[in-house]
Amino acid sequence: MHRKRILVPCQQSPPKLQLFRRIRSWVTLAILLPATAWFLMGCQLGPVALPGENGNSQGNGQTNKNSNGTVTGNGNANGSGNNNGSGNNGNANGTGNNNGSGNSNGTGNGNTNGTGNNNGSGNNNGNGTGGLGTGKEPLPWTGPAGSPLPSEAVQSNGKLNPAFQCQNGLTYQTPSSVCATEKATCVNLALRCVHKVALQEGRFVQDGTPSFLRGVVYNPVPACKPYGHDFTDEPEVYKRDFPLLKSLGKDVVLRMLRPITNRHFLHHAYENGLRIVAAYPIKWDSVFSRDCATMESELRERIQFYQHHPAIVAYSIGEQVALHIRNSTMPDKEQRIKDWYVCLNKLAGVVKQTEGALARPVTTLSAAHPNEPLGTASYGAAEANLTNIDFHTFNVYLDTQVKSWLRGSQRKQFQKPVVIGSYGMDACAYNPTTKQCTEDQDNQARAIVTLARDVQSAFDDPAATRAAGGFVMSYSDELWRGEPAQDICQQNSSGFHHANFFDGHYNLEWFGLVNIHQNTSQPKPRKAFLALQSLWSGANPWPATASNLTILSHAPNTQVDKQFLLWGNFEGFTKKPGESWAALFILIRPFQGSDHYPMPPISLCCGNGPQEWMMAVQVGREQDNGKKFELVPAYTTNPATYQKMIQPGYFFTSKPDGLVLLKNQAVMVVRKP
Repeated sequence: MHRKRILVPCQQSPPKLQLFRRIRSWVTLAILLPATAWFLMGCQLGPVALPGENGNSQGNGQTNKNSNGTVTGNGNANGSGNNNGSGNNGNANGTGNNNGSGNSNGTGNGNTNGTGNNNGSGNNNGNGTGGLGTGKEPLPWTGPAGSPLPSEAVQSNGKLNPAFQCQNGLTYQTPSSVCATEKATCVNLALRCVHKVALQEGRFVQDGTPSFLRGVVYNPVPACKPYGHDFTDEPEVYKRDFPLLKSLGKDVVLRMLRPITNRHFLHHAYENGLRIVAAYPIKWDSVFSRDCATMESELRERIQFYQHHPAIVAYSIGEQVALHIRNSTMPDKEQRIKDWYVCLNKLAGVVKQTEGALARPVTTLSAAHPNEPLGTASYGAAEANLTNIDFHTFNVYLDTQVKSWLRGSQRKQFQKPVVIGSYGMDACAYNPTTKQCTEDQDNQARAIVTLARDVQSAFDDPAATRAAGGFVMSYSDELWRGEPAQDICQQNSSGFHHANFFDGHYNLEWFGLVNIHQNTSQPKPRKAFLALQSLWSGANPWPATASNLTILSHAPNTQVDKQFLLWGNFEGFTKKPGESWAALFILIRPFQGSDHYPMPPISLCCGNGPQEWMMAVQVGREQDNGKKFELVPAYTTNPATYQKMIQPGYFFTSKPDGLVLLKNQAVMVVRKP
């Protein structure tokens, strides 16, 4: 017997009880819904984006979390589309606009830019500014170094996603379609492709594009600080300097004298468009037969610390080490020089072993000096011995005609590319009576802009005399360099005699393109800085040669030393097809003589920058004191004429074809008695 179920109608509750039950239901829902959402996400029902990252929803509407903790994309992806949201206000980016197999990629502030344009198989790529969350610092992706990048690190156009955040200092694998080198590294939480830097036909080539290594020596040791002071760990210094250096022009390169201890130094250099030749200094009085293994270990750690950083274009190991040893009084200096070159090749090999296939080129810095041992086979310093050295770097302080050294006997020893490691002119006008300096910005600017033109024009010379780059000495004055050594707070007049400087004196503390003083936090650019800025910043910095030249430095019958500096200005015109850059010659003609002796030329190769030139000139022989000489400006744009006139011992009586003489600008000078 079955008991019949009796349905009793619900009795209506009193109004107050109904209100209480409704409130209780609302409270329960308010508690359970967020908890449920949190639970689902914690159970990994879909890939969970870290706070503030660009969440990636693939396929079946998988779950993504934006910076406000709101689930986006779940149930909003139609077909096989991808809903990528990184908005900041809790809205799913692109939802409702993803039809068929289209992709809606939003990185804006909660709203996809261009919604409504993604139909069929089209792609809607948002370019907003989202991804940083609301008040919380983003957590970077921490995948293991060397692993492939996740799909959200690459945009649909095949380029690295600028909104994707990574862990600084780690390097990852990429497809060759994303980075040609198949490697990306993390710079300030953002991915950057690792560059391939090589040397081809005497030139630097970065990612397949030839480039001139143009820049300055950067060693901004403040007043009252010693040489070893670590400015690379002082953000207030490099954040102050880098925008100023960036204003010099595109792809300015900084040659360092000390190691870099803070990767943020490299990050900020790269973000300002600057590149670095990283230095590994060597103590020249080391016992290399004993100490080299320790140096190898230290250098390996240093290269690993740099981690293929894209700001670095080359490495420099040691500066004029062998020359210091050779000029010393060490009893075993001959053997020490040999040991140094053995050690140098091992150290350069460490760079190649550590960086592998993407190793940046390696150099050591030598001197344009008769005692420089580099190239001497008996020391083991020939190119055949230094197999791991990729290019040579020379400090050249001979005169304003750098290309005369590039054509000389020392340069001819080497087949590998050559870079001018330092060239420049100090800003001190030295008074030999008072032994004091007064600042002379005008002559410094003339000399540096002339040198910069000459160095850059050598980039297009034949490989045997080509310069692959050059660095102005230096960004800032360096008070630590002078004498007495303990007086590093004041700018002194210390130095030594040097005929190729406009005052006959080489002043170590005054080479800066910007000056520094005690109690001054902001460096002040000198005229030389502004001249280089004008020279290097033009859209097309090398469009002109010269049509007229004027000597301004010497009035008629001025008394001169045997060697002195001459300067003036020029006017330019557009280079014609088949012409080389204009080469300025100063012809020396003894009074009432007919023979013309050309001084080594300088290049007038560019239309931007100050239209000024400066040249080191030598007149007569030792016995010609008191005699008169005519200085005749001349120029040529004819390559054959140029090659004829630069031959040693060349002179002419009849003007060669292709040479333009400007006799109306000639000046007579008198050798001092």
